[in-house]
Amino acid sequence: MYLLGQGDSFGMRLKSISAKTCKTFGLLSAAFMVCSLSPKTTCNLPALPNKDVDTLRLLSWNVEQLPKPNRLFYPLNTTDCQKRLTAFFDISVLQEAFKNAGLLRGNAGWSASPSFTGPVFNSGLMSKTKFIATNERDRSFGNICYGYALNKNDCLAQKGAQSFEYKGITFVNTHMDSGGNAHDAKARDNQKPIAFSLIPKEGRVVFAGDINIDVNRHVEWTNFKKDLEDRGFEIVQHNGKDILAVRGVHVRRSGVLPANGYSDHDPCLRT
Repeated sequence: MYLLGQGDSFGMRLKSISAKTCKTFGLLSAAFMVCSLSPKTTCNLPALPNKDVDTLRLLSWNVEQLPKPNRLFYPLNTTDCQKRLTAFFDISVLQEAFKNAGLLRGNAGWSASPSFTGPVFNSGLMSKTKFIATNERDRSFGNICYGYALNKNDCLAQKGAQSFEYKGITFVNTHMDSGGNAHDAKARDNQKPIAFSLIPKEGRVVFAGDINIDVNRHVEWTNFKKDLEDRGFEIVQHNGKDILAVRGVHVRRSGVLPANGYSDHDPCLRT
C-alpha cells in the first residue's frame, strides 16, 4: 500500500480521517458498493463484485476529521471503518484527513502523531494507492484562506491540492475554502489556479475532491465548470460541494449513498 500525504515545512506527515464523501469509479469497468455504518465503531460493508480486467476503483472521501482547536472531541472512533472502506479501493483520495491518519498510513514510515502545528500548515489531504505512484506533488494553499475564530476556521484547517500519476493517468485531489460569503468566494477564486496548476496540459486526468461550490452559487459554479470544460474535462458528478471530473478516462457508473451520520457530507458512489 502506497501512501501520499500532504507535506509541510516540518516534513512529510499524514493527517486525520473520519467520514464524509464516498465516490468510487472504474476507469474501464467497475462495480457498485453500498456502505452501511452501524451506530457503533463497526462498519458493515457488503462484498463488492469482482473487478473486470484493467479496472480501477477510486474513492474520493471528505472524512471530516478536523484538527484541534476546530474540534476537540469526536463522539465515535471511525478509524476501523475508514481502514476497511479504503481497503476496497485501488486508489483513495481523502480530504480533511487531519486526525488519526497514522492508523491508515500502513508501513509508509511517516509520523503517526502529527504535531499541533502540523494540521495548521497542512491541507489535510491524503492519497493512498495499492500501487507505486509517481510524480507526487503537494500544494498547500497557505494563507490563501478566509476565516479565523467564528468565521468557519478555514485558516485553522487549511486546504490545498495534491497530485500523483499512475499508468499514465494524473490524479488531482483538492479541498477548497468553505463558506458562502464574498470573502470565501474570493479565497476559492485565488486557490483555483493553484489546484489547476497540477493539471497537465495534455493527457488523461481525474480531478476529484471537495470544492465547496454547489449549484446555488450559480455564478461561481458556472465559472468553475467552464474552467474545467475549457481544459477538456467532463463533469461526471457534482454532488453538493463535491466533484468528480475526468479527461480521457471512462467512468462506468455513479450514484449517491444515503448520509451515514459520520460526516457532514452525503457519501457519493463512483464506479
